[in-house]
Amino acid sequence: MVPELGVSSLISVCVSLFVILGGLAVFTLIVKKFRNGRFAMVAAKWGGGGAAAPNLINIIATRHLGAQASLLVVEADGKRFLLATGKHGVSTVGVLDRSGP
Repeated sequence: MVPELGVSSLISVCVSLFVILGGLAVFTLIVKKFRNGRFAMVAAKWGGGGAAAPNLINIIATRHLGAQASLLVVEADGKRFLLATGKHGVSTVGVLDRSGP
C-alpha cells in the first residue's frame, strides 16, 4: 500500500528541487568563470583581497568556426599566435606580425 503525499510534502519536494537546481546553476557559472580566465577579474570586483597575478597568456580574439572548431589570437611573452582548436586538440597556425594596423 502506497501512502498518499500531502500538499505540504509536495511543496517540500518542489522547494528542495528548486534549491538543488539553483545550486547547480551557480556552480556552473563559477566553473565557466574559471575556464574563461575571468575569475581574477570577478574576485577583484568583489573585493577578493590581494593583487591578482598578471596574466602571462591572454586571449585577444576568438572566432568560432563550427560546433567543435575555432580560431584564437593568443598573446604570450609579448608575441601573438594564431591557434586552431578542434575535436582533436589545439595546433599553432602561425606567429602574427604586430607591425600591422
